[in-house]
Amino acid sequence: RSPRHCGGYRRAQELLPASAAPLFHLALHSAQLGRMEEARRFYADALATDPSYRSPYLGNGFVLQWDGHREEAVRAHRAVLEIDTGNHYACLGMAQIAAQRRQYAEAEDLFRRVMALTPDSVDAQRGLAKLLSRRGLIEEAVSLYESSMRLALHGHRPLAAPIVTDDDSRRFLDSGHSSTYEALAALYAKRGDAARAIAACRISIAG
Repeated sequence: RSPRHCGGYRRAQELLPASAAPLFHLALHSAQLGRMEEARRFYADALATDPSYRSPYLGNGFVLQWDGHREEAVRAHRAVLEIDTGNHYACLGMAQIAAQRRQYAEAEDLFRRVMALTPDSVDAQRGLAKLLSRRGLIEEAVSLYESSMRLALHGHRPLAAPIVTDDDSRRFLDSGHSSTYEALAALYAKRGDAARAIAACRISIAG
C-alpha cells in the first residue's frame, strides 16, 4: 500500500476513533513495510478496540491449510504471530500441521501453548489428547477428551466443524463427536474400565 493509503487510514482513525478497522489496516501496512514494532502496536490497539479482529481467517493460513498447502499455511500462520504473538488461532494451525507431519514434540508444545492462551479450545484439547494417547499417557488423554466433550456441549465449537448442539432440534452436530467417543472407548479399555469402554463405544456408534 502507498503512503497515500496510510494517510487515509490515519484520517479514518481520527474520524472514527471507536472503529478498529483503521488501526487494523495500519497494522497490516506497517507489517508489509517491515516495521514490526509499529505493526504490533497498531494491532494491539485494534484488538483493544474490538477483540473480534483476532480472527482465524487473518492471513488465510487456515484456508491454505485446509487446501493442503502446508508450507504456505505455516508461513501465513507465522506472519500472523509476527504481529500478534498471542494469536491462538495461528498457534493451533501450526500445531495441527506439525502433528500431520509427525513432528509430535513440536505439535505437543504448540497445542499446550494454545491451551494456555485459550483453555476452551476444543481443537487443542483433542489434538493434544491424540498425541498423548500415542505416548501411552492415558489419564491425561482421557481427561482432555472428556473436557473437550463438556466444552462442546456448552457451545464451544471446533474451528472447522459445526457446533455440537442445536437449540431447536437438540441434536448432536459436532463432527468430532463420534470419533472422540471412539478414542475414549479405546482408552477406557486400555485402563481396564470395561463398562465405560462399552458405553463410549455405543455412543460412538449411535453418532
